[in-house]
Amino acid sequence: PAVGAQPAAPAPARIAVASKAALQYIQAADGGDATSQFRLGMMYEHGFGALAKDEAKAAEYYAKAAEQGDARSQVNLASMYAHGRGGLPLDVRKAAELYTRAADQGDTQAQLNLGTIYAGGLGGVPRDEAKAAELFRNVAERGSSHAQFSLGMMYASGLGGVAKDDAQASALLHKAAGQGNAQAQFRLGLMYANGYVGVGRDEAKAAELFRQAGDQLDAETQVNLGVMYSKGIGGLPLDEARAARLFRRAADMGNAQAQFNLGVMYARGLGGLDKDKYKAVGLFSRAADQGDADAQATLGMMYARGHKMCPRDEPAAVQLLVKSAGAGNPAGQYNLGVAFATGFGGLARDEAMAAELFRKAAGQGHAQAQYNLGMMHAHGMAVLAP
Repeated sequence: PAVGAQPAAPAPARIAVASKAALQYIQAADGGDATSQFRLGMMYEHGFGALAKDEAKAAEYYAKAAEQGDARSQVNLASMYAHGRGGLPLDVRKAAELYTRAADQGDTQAQLNLGTIYAGGLGGVPRDEAKAAELFRNVAERGSSHAQFSLGMMYASGLGGVAKDDAQASALLHKAAGQGNAQAQFRLGLMYANGYVGVGRDEAKAAELFRQAGDQLDAETQVNLGVMYSKGIGGLPLDEARAARLFRRAADMGNAQAQFNLGVMYARGLGGLDKDKYKAVGLFSRAADQGDADAQATLGMMYARGHKMCPRDEPAAVQLLVKSAGAGNPAGQYNLGVAFATGFGGLARDEAMAAELFRKAAGQGHAQAQYNLGMMHAHGMAVLAP
């Protein structure tokens, strides 16, 4: 500031006001006021009002208000139990109990969340699709796009005691999509792409719905859509460039399957991408570190064979193949079987173990495993090296 000027101090003033408000809520909450307990819980949960974020404190105040019947606190406390936050154990049954108490008071978020628990039979709560449909219907009628989507999917498949009704499914998904619900836009796009009864085939509408869903889609759905474009299935055209864009977005969100798929595209130069094995190895490594069995099998074989960007490392190869095979990946099982059959990577030769691994991979349709297993039956051992 200029000489003689007084520095502005709006922040301390705001903090002082907020601290005074927090103090008032604390006094009222300690006096048993449920609304103040709820508000104080919110302040501690999110760290505002000059209070440091403290989820355990938040849970404490929500519990006090919930006991007094405050629906908002019941919902927030239920969410903490459902995710094991605030120092509380992960307890979906307790969450369902709290959601039920709030739902009985007409709280739409509680009804939606309780419907989701019943629909999936989550956390040991008995699956009850009819109850879920009833809850979703109540909330859908009040304009919730999430409930409209969930109920629409029930009508599309005839679940939960709801008679299959293509027209109802279409109407509900259109309502949800019109509110910007990305899952509804994606599902409705698939319906148009495939000429689903109730909407008819319209590739232009399908493309527009996929565009609207765009970046809003969760990573898993982007991967699924990318796979469909990469193979030209599900009524969608073959479009590897679009698949690559979807895989990249999901990979940037940390999705391991997307990282593997994008790595494959870089390794082969697909989707308009320049062939780049350095990028491929980097993506395979990121996916393998997250436990993706396809990436572990692929990277394991790259270490087994040796590449400029991935020097030959037999112990590392075996370690990755063990992880992949342990996850039930047929490529991992087959290649680990070859390693046991040939004594690769310091493994003791073990034809019985090799045969067992080939048998597992063969059972999943792995053609080379089927061939090697046949050769072992005929001649006693496999002859292929990694």
